[in-house]
Amino acid sequence: EKAIFYIFTLAIIFGFYLALIGDWPIIVIGILSILFGFLYTAGPYPLAYNGLGDLFVFIFFGLVSVSGTYYLHTGKFCIESIILGAAVGSISTAILVINNLRDIDNDKKFGKKTLAVLIGEKLSKSKVNPNFN
Repeated sequence: EKAIFYIFTLAIIFGFYLALIGDWPIIVIGILSILFGFLYTAGPYPLAYNGLGDLFVFIFFGLVSVSGTYYLHTGKFCIESIILGAAVGSISTAILVINNLRDIDNDKKFGKKTLAVLIGEKLSKSKVNPNFN
């Protein structure tokens, strides 16, 4: 818990500068990022352990990070930054899927309901590569 507090405090400190540049959209992105960063593995319903980690990785490591960075540099949002964010988010999510496949047995054992645990190993693999046997 102390580590989370220190990391998020640093994020807020550095975020002040970004908020000065990007105004209220960056403040909203920052608040949501910190909130969902905490809720990812903490709180009463940890997203990563209840089948929602993949979705939030796609959103925040892809859509939000790329379009938010584009906004900081240009002062506007555009469909191209969202499309590119979807590409980056897909790569980040694919890495998470591979990690969750590797950990599927331990996650089941300890009650972590990752998406891989919920849909099973075979279906998780088929989503990564339809030709994978």
